[in-house]
Amino acid sequence: MSRIRSLQPDDLSQVVALYRTYFAEPNVGDADELHTAFEQIFLGQPLSDPSIPSLVFEGSDGEILGFIGSLVHRMRFDETPVRLACSSSLVVAPRARQLGAGGLLLRKYLAGPQDLTITDTAGSATEHMWKRLGGSMYHLGSVTWLHLLHPLRAAVGVKLWQRGRHRWLPFARPLCRPTDALYSRFTGTDGTSDVEKHTEEPLSPQLLIDHLHLGPQQFPLRPDFDAESLGMLFDQIDRSRSNGRLVKNFVRDARGRPVGWYIASLLPSGIYRVMGLAAAPGNEELLFRHVLHKAKDLNAAAVAGRLEPWMLEVSPRRMMMFLRVRFLVHSRNSALCDAVRSGKALLTGLESDIWIPR
Repeated sequence: MSRIRSLQPDDLSQVVALYRTYFAEPNVGDADELHTAFEQIFLGQPLSDPSIPSLVFEGSDGEILGFIGSLVHRMRFDETPVRLACSSSLVVAPRARQLGAGGLLLRKYLAGPQDLTITDTAGSATEHMWKRLGGSMYHLGSVTWLHLLHPLRAAVGVKLWQRGRHRWLPFARPLCRPTDALYSRFTGTDGTSDVEKHTEEPLSPQLLIDHLHLGPQQFPLRPDFDAESLGMLFDQIDRSRSNGRLVKNFVRDARGRPVGWYIASLLPSGIYRVMGLAAAPGNEELLFRHVLHKAKDLNAAAVAGRLEPWMLEVSPRRMMMFLRVRFLVHSRNSALCDAVRSGKALLTGLESDIWIPR
C-alpha cells in the first residue's frame, strides 16, 4: 500500500532521480551535485525542522513516486514567534498522479504545525490544489518585473539556459551586440548616473539583521534572523550553480549615509535576479537605480525580480511587469494571511525557494 512519510537520507537518490526526470531544467546539474544540495537544504541546517519535514509519496513497492520539500524560517508576528514553512519542489511521477499523490502530499504538508505556509514559484496546477485546500494568492507578490539592458542577449540567454546550452552564450553575445547597441542608443540605457558616487560594502548577516527594516512602514510579520543561520543560508544559496554569482551589498551615499541593501544573483543566463532589497526613507529610487547600475557593471542582459509595492512609484519607463508564477499563502490564522496579502509582511526573498537548484 502506498503511503506518505517524512523524507529520510536513504531516499535522496530516488528523490533526485524523480526531480531530474520530471521537474528540473536540462542544465540543473548531475545527480551527485543535486544529492549534496538536497541533503543540505532539506535535511540540514538552518532550513529543516523535524516537526515540519519534507515528505515523500512511497509506492507499494517502496519506490518514491512523489516529493514535496520543506524550508522552515523563524518569523515574528508583532512579538509572537511564528514558524513560516515554504513548500518547495512538488514533483510527482506520472503513474502516481492518477492516485492524487500531489494533492495528498500538499494536504499533508499544509496540515503540519507551522503557523504559515507559502510558495512563490507555483504554477497553475499547484494554485488549483492550494485553493481547494484553503489557500489563496498574494496577487502583488505574483507579479514579476523585468528591465531590459540588452534585450536580444537576454532572450538568447534564457533560451540557451532552458535548453541546457548556456555554455554557448559567450559565442552568441557578439551576434547580439549590434541589435542591443541600437536599443541602448535609442533608450539611453548606456547613460552615466549619479549613483556612481555610492559606495558598497558586503552585506554580512549581522549587517542585514541590523538594517533589515529601513523605511517608516511597520511590518507586523517579519523575519527573525540570527547571524549564524543567516550565514549558512547565504552559503547554501551561493553554492547552487543555477544561481550563478551571488551579490549582496549594503549601499551608502557620498556622505556615508545608508541608501539601502540588496541581494541578487547574476544567473548563467545573463539575467540579474533581485531576491530582496530595502531602501532608507526617501532613497527608494536611488537604490533601485543603483541596482540597475550594478547590473550594467556586471554586464547583465536584464534585471528582474518580484514586485514590491513601493516599486510602482520608482519603476523606470521601460520596466515590464507580468504574472509569471503564483505566490500562494495558507494558514489557519487568518491574520497571518491578511498580513501577507495586504503587504504588511516583510519578506526578503530569502524565505522563498526561488534559489533552489532547478
